[in-house]
Amino acid sequence: MPRYAQIDLDTGRCISVSLLAGEIESDHMFPLGDNEEIQPGDIYMDGGWTRPDQEPLPEPGPSAEERITILEQQLTDTQIALVESCESNLADKKEITSLQVALTEVYEQLLVIMGGDS
Repeated sequence: MPRYAQIDLDTGRCISVSLLAGEIESDHMFPLGDNEEIQPGDIYMDGGWTRPDQEPLPEPGPSAEERITILEQQLTDTQIALVESCESNLADKKEITSLQVALTEVYEQLLVIMGGDS
């Protein structure tokens, strides 16, 4: 069974490696020899294959549960600040509006994480 590397003609990057039932002719399919270890991501350029350097994986961020916990704490803290501002009679309308906007933003982030944003 012949092996072929399918490449993106614009970049030369291998998209897939396939075992086919028969031979084919196509601009984006390159026949591979038995000893060629071509993998998706390899690049065909100037008649030869190169394997790009592997970039390190990014550090994982907080899980959805951790993000929810953080946002719930921010929501609680902002709610407390809003109540304290209203109770102190020192808060002006601008400060109260700012706290309400902050509450709305945190709430919207929670909805997105929890799948409530469609």
